[in-house]
Amino acid sequence: MEQAGQIMGKATNGDKKGSQWVFWSLQDPKDSATPEELAIMDTHITTLRDTTLPPLKTHLKSLRTKLSTILSAPTTSDLAVLTSNLQSSNAEKKEKLKVFKEGGVRMVSKEEKEKVEKEWKYWKSKREGRRKIFSDLEAMLLEGMGKEELWEKVGIEDGDVDL
Repeated sequence: MEQAGQIMGKATNGDKKGSQWVFWSLQDPKDSATPEELAIMDTHITTLRDTTLPPLKTHLKSLRTKLSTILSAPTTSDLAVLTSNLQSSNAEKKEKLKVFKEGGVRMVSKEEKEKVEKEWKYWKSKREGRRKIFSDLEAMLLEGMGKEELWEKVGIEDGDVDL
């Protein structure tokens, strides 16, 4: 740019650390604007900033939203894979439904289900009660001695019973 005559440069005499180059642009006096031209430019800039720019920003925002929606949508190949997966899943479910409709599997009534759940809760509470009794009894018997001593006292050897 210096050879083209657009800028000027000069080396400075620096201290012992070196020197540096300083550049400045050359301005053509014919290019300078009059105060009236500057006022017109200022008005034009203000008009663009106040009236033209806000709608353009709104339009840009809506276009970016549309673009993100388009980019987040599945591609045709993804849709083809999803469709084939759904079709195979649908075929499997139709086969299961066919077996149910033909009577190959006996359906459980609500009464039977409630009866089994009630019985399960009953035996669960019995099991929990027995576990608590065993824990309390074991704690009482182990006071002052270890499991090995208790086993020896009762006559149980290692390997006879898995506790």
